[in-house]
Amino acid sequence: MATIWKPPPAILLPNPCQRTSQEAQSTTMTSPSSSLQLSGAYRAYLVRMWQEHPQASWRASVQNAQTGELRIFPDLEQLVAFLYTQTQTEPPPLSSAANEGKNAS
Repeated sequence: MATIWKPPPAILLPNPCQRTSQEAQSTTMTSPSSSLQLSGAYRAYLVRMWQEHPQASWRASVQNAQTGELRIFPDLEQLVAFLYTQTQTEPPPLSSAANEGKNAS
């Protein structure tokens, strides 16, 4: 008869995400400014992860929140590689008017 491994009992730690009502009232969440979004320094994705069965590797999909583009990945390593490349891209070039303003000073 095979022995079934059981994880040790969980140790309950305080949840850092839970705040008192006073802390929650004093904290406001801000969204990225439109200038940040236009600069190319902002990315928003909906990430979904699933397993076809308990022993299968995790699969993932990423949907761009701005364009709706959907990409599917056969494993989490490729998902992470994709997200990494998205943060390594060059920002879009400045408009010619902005470049002329820089050259004038």
